[in-house]
Amino acid sequence: MNEDPEVQKLLADVVLYKVDAEKDAGVDLAKEHHVSGYPTFLMVNDELKPIDRWMGYTKPYLGTKMGRALSDLSTIEEKELSFGAKPTADMAVRLADYNGAAGDYAMAVTYYRKAEKLDPATPQGAEIFDATYSGYRKDVFTQDDVLQAAETALQRTDAGGTLDVCERMAFLGKQTEDKHLQAKFLRAAIDRTADATDAEIVKRRESMMPDYALYVENDGAKAVKLKRASMPEGWMEDAGQLNSYAWWAFESGVDTKGALALARKGADLAAPGKEKAMILDTAAELCNALNDCHEAVALTKQAMAEDPESEYYKKQLDRFQDLLATQK
Repeated sequence: MNEDPEVQKLLADVVLYKVDAEKDAGVDLAKEHHVSGYPTFLMVNDELKPIDRWMGYTKPYLGTKMGRALSDLSTIEEKELSFGAKPTADMAVRLADYNGAAGDYAMAVTYYRKAEKLDPATPQGAEIFDATYSGYRKDVFTQDDVLQAAETALQRTDAGGTLDVCERMAFLGKQTEDKHLQAKFLRAAIDRTADATDAEIVKRRESMMPDYALYVENDGAKAVKLKRASMPEGWMEDAGQLNSYAWWAFESGVDTKGALALARKGADLAAPGKEKAMILDTAAELCNALNDCHEAVALTKQAMAEDPESEYYKKQLDRFQDLLATQK
């Protein structure tokens, strides 16, 4: 990262100390600073007291975060005292962002709400939703909390923000097997961006159309057609893309026979080892969906041979063998 000339310029005013959070002393250091995602950037002073922190990396994002952090080198503790003495919306957002990056999502939401009260003209709905959604995944907030935050965020956001919220809420509906929730936010995404002209927004919108056809229009055949059309050029000769389509079809309960044929083709194209094992597992799931547990067992044994250290495939084998036993 620091070999890029533009990034080097951004880092000119700091000392970059890279830590591998999964090795040696880095493990304890990550625990001490509550690092749960990578990359995490933690800016500290010469006494190692935190000044700011953020997660994620693109050059524009790094530039924005670095610039803001360098504009106020007081520690987080000092920032909290400053906010207590003279609350401002800007400081509330700084503290909210810091707490969110540190995994304290409840405190992040608290500060974002304070920022909104101090500056009602600048909505924090998207940020509140993001922190609430992340907190829900850590059992800090309920699904109702997330739903309320999503609906509030959608009241004052642009097309990109709309898709950000709706994509995650549709995924939440999928995870919780709540088809009503999934359909609700797929519909909101498509309806609210119908007039979009920005190329990236149009692309993201189109990527949601297969699921829209499936869960809103209840048209599986249309969903399959749209999904196949949305796949990148050359996908029929790419093992990873074949597996991607086959897994989508399996999860969606459509085109099972066609997806199985493509998964088998993907397995033939895949490099030996973990990649081949993963696609064989997809094929096994599709066979099981077609009530062919015998073939599911055979394919899982092949997956185990490709990736013998995987505990997952051993559990899959037990599962399919149990299902096969009930069919005899």
